[in-house]
Amino acid sequence: MNIAHQYVTYEIAKLLKEIGFAEKCSHYYVTDFQNFKADGLLKKTTLPEDIENDNVFYFVDRSRQHHLLVAPEIWQVVEWLRAKHAIWISCDYMDELLNFYWTITDIKTNTDELGTFNCDTPEEAYLAAITYILTKLI
Repeated sequence: MNIAHQYVTYEIAKLLKEIGFAEKCSHYYVTDFQNFKADGLLKKTTLPEDIENDNVFYFVDRSRQHHLLVAPEIWQVVEWLRAKHAIWISCDYMDELLNFYWTITDIKTNTDELGTFNCDTPEEAYLAAITYILTKLI
């Protein structure tokens, strides 16, 4: 079995940039700039995997390259939200509905918020939860 990497969408990458996400990522999106129209397609950096963070962000950095958006994998965003904002996302499957759903936990207050119950895949549930957090909670 080959498990594919699961990256955030172009729209989520834009939201992450707005709130200051600045972690090392192997992929990026290009936004509109000057006469260039963004295609929203995921692109891979040509830099080696073991290069230092500062050098990666010289290539894909909010302050130096305004038209580039880092494209983290979903797990990176889940961990970043836990570490930086004390928010945990979990995804589960509901047999009765035959669908996945998400739960957001505020780690500081230990309160939960249930989310969308009609997701066909875990990836869809995580992306829905991340979008909700970035647009409603942070």
